[in-house]
Formats: sequence, C-alpha cells, structure tokens
Amino acid sequence: MKRIGWVAALLLLVSSSFALAGDEPEHRVLVYGLAIAAGCSEREARLIANSSWSMDMNHTTEAMHGAFREDVPAITNVVQALRKDPGLAARLMSDDKTLDRFIFDDKGALSRIGPAAFLHALNPKKGETTAAFKDYMQTQMDSLRQSGAGAEQLRQARLVLMGQYLHMYVDSFVHPDDPVFGHAKEGHPADYAYAHPEKFTQAALGTVKELRGFLKEDGRHDVDKRLETIGLGSEEKQKEFCAKLVDAVARGYSQDPDKQNVVQRYTGDVSPEEVRHAEKNVESTMNAFFKG
Repeated sequence: MKRIGWVAALLLLVSSSFALAGDEPEHRVLVYGLAIAAGCSEREARLIANSSWSMDMNHTTEAMHGAFREDVPAITNVVQALRKDPGLAARLMSDDKTLDRFIFDDKGALSRIGPAAFLHALNPKKGETTAAFKDYMQTQMDSLRQSGAGAEQLRQARLVLMGQYLHMYVDSFVHPDDPVFGHAKEGHPADYAYAHPEKFTQAALGTVKELRGFLKEDGRHDVDKRLETIGLGSEEKQKEFCAKLVDAVARGYSQDPDKQNVVQRYTGDVSPEEVRHAEKNVESTMNAFFKG
C-alpha cells in the first residue's frame, strides 16, 4: 500500500495548478526570527533562512509551481507508457528498481518530481523523511571534506544544508498526512501560517530545538544558558515566543486586502506586500518580546 500511495501521490502532484510548497513568510521570515532567537548571528540566520526559502525557488527542488510546465509533459509521457505497457503499473507497484529508475535516476521520467516529494515532506512517514535528510546532510559534508574544502567553505555549506533541512522539517509539521488527497483537498492554505497556526507553532518550537542542537554541534555549549538569559529557558516560554512569531507572520496576510478572499488565497501566491508586512511584524514582535 505504501508503494501505491507514493505512485498515486506523484501522479496527483502534477494534476493541480496550485503550488504545493510553503511560502516566503513561513520559510524565510519565520525561520530567520527563530534562528536569531536560538543564538545564530545575523549573517548565519540570514544564510539559514535564505537556504530554507531557496527550496521553493530552485527549479530542481521546488515542489511544483514554476516546474509545472515540465512536470505535466513528464506525467503525460508516463500515462502513455502505462497505456502501452499494462505490466508497467504492476512493476512500479512491486519492483523497487523499476520505481527507482522512474523517480530517482537522473534520466528517469519523474526524476524531478521524486526528490521534490522528499524535500517537501510530501509522504506519509514524516519521521523517516527527517532522518533521511540528516543522513543526506552528513553525506554531503563528508564529500566536501574529502574534496579538500576549507574550513570556511565547510561552515557555509553546513549552514546552507541546515536551512534546506529546516524547510523540509517545517513542511513535515504542516503538510497533510495523506500525500495523495491532502493538498488536492486543502489547496495552498495548508502552507500558510494563518490557516494552521497551531501546526506552525509546533513546527517553530521544533525548529528552535533543531537549531539548539545544530549550534551545540558547532561547539557553542552556552546555547541553553543564553536562552535562559533572554527569557527562553523553558519549553513553555519558547512555545509562547513561537506562537507570537507565527501570529506575526499570519497577520502579514490579513493586511493585504486583495488577498483576503478565500478563493483567491486557495490558488494565489504571496504578494511582496504580504512579505513586507510579515517582516515588519516579526521584527516588532521580537523587539517587544525581548524588551518585556
């Protein structure tokens, strides 16, 4: 059944015209604020946040949207192949090598879509996805070390990989559990903080925890002490802070009168005005929280 779900999910990913990915307020603005709070420098936080947002902007990693024109012909070719060869469907459901060739080989018919489903947690087993991504991060770092990369290059690569990981990590909280019917039913609002504030709050709280571990691995063992100093020493306080930050992002949407219509929001993109509102709200929320 798991294999059927994956194949069906991949087919459905290209059957809808809306983008199946989060948006800049959630994946860049929110992550930046969380990284600053966790103890990253401004430069580190910016690189992590930009790398998180890049997953929706890079053609090879975005879930859909700009790649839609490429994905539709690809899936059309697969449908035609299935019609010509009735046995192909059975092999896709039962043979790992056949499915891998379609999804993960560079020249596979669905080579762009397969990794995208993984990178945006579009599968029913989120925990396995996050663990696999951490293995991927370690493999990438080992490869860079073996290639002779210098200390600064390794440090930057680690920040970029962490940002990419956090994109998938946040998605794992907010994307529908059912990869087949989830997005088809909920549409784009599944990716917005205003639609699922509690899920995003849990994602934000988990992100702080992930960043704490990340910084400790970097030798910064004063992370927890610093959090106590700024009033974020307990999980209760961290959750309160995360909820306020998520609310700040969510309020950025409501301030754009052209985007308040539910139907428009179902298919529309985030406007530059909404991003600016989110940035302003997050900044003022962080200033108020830490001053208080």
